[in-house]
Amino acid sequence: MKKVNLLTGGMLAFLLVAAAAARAEQPEKKVEVSGPYRVAVLPFEAKGADKERPAELGNQIADLLTGLLSTDPNLELVERTRLDKITEEHALNLTGMGDPEEGLRLGRLSGAQFLILGRAFPLDEDICIVAKVVSVETGKMTAVMVQGPASGKLALYVGDLSKGLSGALREKGPALLPALREKEDVIEQIKKAIEGAPLPRVLIAVNEIHRSRVVEQVDPAVATELLFILKSCGFEVAEVKSAKKTKEVREWATKLRQGTQAPLPRAAADADVVVVGDAISEFGARRGELISCIARLELKAVDARTGSVLAVARKTVRAVDLSEVIAAKTALQEGTAAVAASFIPWTVEEWVASVVKEKTKG
Repeated sequence: MKKVNLLTGGMLAFLLVAAAAARAEQPEKKVEVSGPYRVAVLPFEAKGADKERPAELGNQIADLLTGLLSTDPNLELVERTRLDKITEEHALNLTGMGDPEEGLRLGRLSGAQFLILGRAFPLDEDICIVAKVVSVETGKMTAVMVQGPASGKLALYVGDLSKGLSGALREKGPALLPALREKEDVIEQIKKAIEGAPLPRVLIAVNEIHRSRVVEQVDPAVATELLFILKSCGFEVAEVKSAKKTKEVREWATKLRQGTQAPLPRAAADADVVVVGDAISEFGARRGELISCIARLELKAVDARTGSVLAVARKTVRAVDLSEVIAAKTALQEGTAAVAASFIPWTVEEWVASVVKEKTKG
């Protein structure tokens, strides 16, 4: 029997699966892996390797591999009953369920971090079995191959394949998992960027709507997330405490977004900066029990004294959950966190420059 190999170079090109590039808009922090990896083994393709019973051979390889890998203390094998859902989730792209930023949530919902799938095929007088380890969370992969005489024992080949896969997961598993941009990292990044600067008093007046399949409803997820981040960074955030005053601020913000500059309402007189904008989320798609939602947010930080725009942010985000409402809120929340690291420091920088300019004129 020939040696088990990790595939590289041209052979990897043959085996690559589609994987979206992870976004790199801000510094990332590597996920700390604790406990064993959760792995799901899918049936292998066996076209040409057994002309009479290709499906049976593919299932036999998967069953043998599952049994062997289950003895590895560093691995937890996912139940076969979940595999259909995992396969479906892994294949999705445009709905957002295959987005690298959504992969971690999908992995947790399905219970798997890695998929093992592959092919068995004839090569001259040999049989080759190639297994791919694919991160459900990022689409990144590595591959292992065993090769031996077609007349050899399948159990021995799969045994060598199992050893190769266990080794590949130990060696390359951490690199295949996603680098998360955690909320704490965003807050620390903002604190570092605004360190020593005077901070404006901020009022949040963002118009937020979720369009479900049934009805439109107000969904203040952006305001809630922005409030959390601002307060965590030491900002004083003004509050509008009555429905009437909230309406006044929203009407002012609407006129401002439409290009009409109006005097700041008394309800917002204490604010130095008003964050205005629109945020909308909508139902995206449904796959099994999972629902995806798409959200778009557009924010402007406006100088309350002059009405000038200090900073602008916009973002489109997708999120997946078992609940449509939670998926919508999560998309809006994560979109806000994604833009905050640049939007907030930019706002502070421009506001400070504006104050200095006004004092210089005076």
